[in-house]
Parts: sequence; C-alpha cells; structure tokens
Amino acid sequence: MTRKILPSKRGNVSGVTVVPAVEALTSDAKAIIGQQLALLRAKSDKGVTLSDKETRQITSYLDSLVRLLREEREAAKQEDLQGYTMEER
Repeated sequence: MTRKILPSKRGNVSGVTVVPAVEALTSDAKAIIGQQLALLRAKSDKGVTLSDKETRQITSYLDSLVRLLREEREAAKQEDLQGYTMEER
C-alpha cells in the first residue's frame, strides 16, 4: 500500500510524490538483511573465515533485524489495543 501526496494548488509543482507505506519499507529491509546474512552464511559454510569487517556487518544486520521486529511487535500491539476502549485496556 502506498500513500500519494498530491501537490498543492499554489505554485508550479511538476508532479506527485509517492511515499511507500512503512510496512513495505520494513518488509524490504528485512528481505535485504536476509539476503546479506545468507551470503555471509554461505561463505562461512564453505569454511572461509570471516573478516572483522564481515563479523561487524553480521552484528549490525542482526541488531537492525531485532529493532525492526520489536517495532513491528509494538505496532501490532498498538493496533490490537485501538479496538478497545480505555476501560477494556
């Protein structure tokens, strides 16, 4: 799902800016992280010792993945709570 931001009627604007939904960006980020981790895992499965730079990349990817999953969980929790009144929460 994408959100379209239409230009204002004032001024001379040439087009429409399309802003992708947060869920799509999160999904893309997880896919990229998964691909990069798979490449590094394949390298280590071959018996190749990973460099310090590559181990830092793995740590960074995993930290980012954990952060994304926490944010998704928090968003899902907030979405679930929106259906309840304050007394039901």
